[in-house]
Amino acid sequence: MSVLTVIDINKDNQPVIARGEEIAKGLGQEQIIFHVVPHTGNIERATETVEKAVREFFGSEENEPAINIAEEPSIWEENSPSDRVASRIVDETEQESVNYVVIGSRKRSPSRKAVLGNVTQQVLLDTSVPVVVVEQDDVN
Repeated sequence: MSVLTVIDINKDNQPVIARGEEIAKGLGQEQIIFHVVPHTGNIERATETVEKAVREFFGSEENEPAINIAEEPSIWEENSPSDRVASRIVDETEQESVNYVVIGSRKRSPSRKAVLGNVTQQVLLDTSVPVVVVEQDDVN
């Protein structure tokens, strides 16, 4: 079993990676860092960016967890982009025998705190494993 830590390359991922590592260590399990690249995105660039963020957190390659990069399903599907990304995350939990998901959510104004981001909310609704939501800042 493992902990799936979902990151977005456009956000500050350190708190999300840290929480995933804390949970994985506490359970004696492997942490898998996971990122879904938009269908029209550059997978090589995304991989480099994710690897850099993970390396900055862990300090060396030997301490790093597994990193999985996946492309979202085709843009021609009927679902919205956030539904496709959430669906890919839920699929990954099943493929990797995940027992926890750690995912970030943007900081929101007090009036919007009751509503999570579309992807985070969809993962919470669709996955069969516990989900830990970590507040994170936008980089851009």
